[in-house]
Amino acid sequence: MRGSTGTRESGFAQRPAAEIHLALMPTATIHCPSCGESLEIFIDHSLARQEYVEDCQICCRPIVLTINLNVDGTAAAVETRTEDD
Repeated sequence: MRGSTGTRESGFAQRPAAEIHLALMPTATIHCPSCGESLEIFIDHSLARQEYVEDCQICCRPIVLTINLNVDGTAAAVETRTEDD
């Protein structure tokens, strides 16, 4: 085909590596303990137990997340709380 750059337009060929990694990460739906809105978060399955703070996408208040994974890397429990709890 004349004028073609030879690049592929579909699939992962044109997507940045970080975007591909996020597309493959499992997600969980949580509820903000401050405003009650439901949010989707990515689950890093490389650690069996995680605790970190992420700001709510709606009210911007901090959410303390505690995530425990099963042996196969799926989320066994995702707990949310405010920093004051």
